[in-house]
Amino acid sequence: MNAPRTFLTLPSVRCALWKSAAAIPMRYLNLVSINYCRKTWSLFTAPGCPVCVLPMGRIDSCVEIASHPEVIFCTFGDAMRVPGKQGSLLQAKARGADVRIVYSPMDALKLAQDNPTRKVVFFGLGFETTMPTTAITLQQAKQRDVRNFYFFCQHITLIPTLRSLLEQPDNGIDAFLAPGHVSMVIGTEAYQFIAADFNRPLVVAGFEPLDLLQGVDDAG
Repeated sequence: MNAPRTFLTLPSVRCALWKSAAAIPMRYLNLVSINYCRKTWSLFTAPGCPVCVLPMGRIDSCVEIASHPEVIFCTFGDAMRVPGKQGSLLQAKARGADVRIVYSPMDALKLAQDNPTRKVVFFGLGFETTMPTTAITLQQAKQRDVRNFYFFCQHITLIPTLRSLLEQPDNGIDAFLAPGHVSMVIGTEAYQFIAADFNRPLVVAGFEPLDLLQGVDDAG
């Protein structure tokens, strides 16, 4: 199908994309958090949240670090309720640990500057999309000579995960839809091994339904 590579919203274009996607049975791994199904192709959603794939032991480490009285432990809110063997950060806070929700690592850096006698630890979590703010904050901490500021980095990278998945026998994946926001950070060159080593197509797509349909059409 020679459809224009634009995200049009006309019903005729939507129908054409559906017909193209339905032409050949295929299995796609969708690296974003949306799921659609057709009789002739399957779209499998990979984990879209770094908290969901975090090993339980990392939460135990967070709880242990936060339990020290000299520590102010800073985290994003979505990690507060994740359970570990020693409970969650929310439960640690209830037991007296100084656990605080922040909206960026720069907030944690300010806390460190405002509390020079405390050790401020930031729980660095997320995919490549959150790594730049982590790096910038570390640069700022060095420039400001803030010596009571620490990172517990648990960032998750996409590329090793994809390679490990493709190395599994009988993975049954015909194509990949990669997330636009992560791809803006790492670029498309990082995905070249998927075609070169495993002969699979990959399309960077947005999150809207028509974006995904266009991605399926391009990958097929």
